Amino acid sequence: MGARIETGGIVDLIYDAALEPDLWPRLLERFADMIGGGGAILMWQNQLTGEGVGVTARFDPKVPEAFFGHFAACNPLRPPAEYIRKAVRHFVPSVITDESRLAKADLMRTEFYNDFMRPFDFHSTVSIGLAAEGLDGATVDVTKPLHRGPFTDNELDLCR
Repeated sequence: MGARIETGGIVDLIYDAALEPDLWPRLLERFADMIGGGGAILMWQNQLTGEGVGVTARFDPKVPEAFFGHFAACNPLRPPAEYIRKAVRHFVPSVITDESRLAKADLMRTEFYNDFMRPFDFHSTVSIGLAAEGLDGATVDVTKPLHRGPFTDNELDLCR
């Protein structure tokens, strides 16, 4: 018999949110708590242009505007266009941390980190790829402040 993961009713909340969209912020908060995160966003984004929309939990209301307005275009964690074009044709759900894309020291020297992540107290991120349609993709992204450290293997297992 496999190990049982205690999720505190989060699966029921996922099904409820699918029928009642007003529950998404509550679900995102519960999920962020479950994996030791701070804030979270469910977003739909064009993977080439960076334009998109999202539902957030525990984020400053300025986060989506700043991200989709400027920082999505200069996000060093976004893969190159050639990779995106290939990946959307062969989408596989994935769990990706900022450190799996770019060394933390390199990330911390970027405009994206210093002018977007740091002011909002985002130090570590995990992105869970949910779906792709053309060049658009749906993800749940969770952030962690510096004082909480990076996402652990156990927390990433819960994401998977």
